[in-house]
Amino acid sequence: MRRVMEEHEGAGLAANQIGDARRVIVWNITESSGALINPVLTPGGEEEAGPEGCLSVPGMAGEVVRATQVTAEGLDENGARVTIRAEGMLARVLQHEVDHLDGVLFVDRVTRGTLKPVPLNQVVGI
Repeated sequence: MRRVMEEHEGAGLAANQIGDARRVIVWNITESSGALINPVLTPGGEEEAGPEGCLSVPGMAGEVVRATQVTAEGLDENGARVTIRAEGMLARVLQHEVDHLDGVLFVDRVTRGTLKPVPLNQVVGI
């Protein structure tokens, strides 16, 4: 999964994006990288709008409102139980990827009127 995410310059990837039915996500952003198996999120903090794109919807981006903080629980790649407290970009990426596992795309959450085509080299895919 990491290889596919990195080849497409994504910040995260959910297993079902590559045809795998397991509940697994991976991410790699400046401040953090990792994997979660069977992730459960608890949103916290305030909400804020931010730009999102997606490897599953290439060439499109829009504003999505997300919680500014989340607590993520699950298993790491070694099977150990972990709890991650995230804010900022990591919180956004975790929410975006868990949405994929639940069958929700960013276009389902995009703020009306903000979804626009953008050149592929300008999309920050999550």
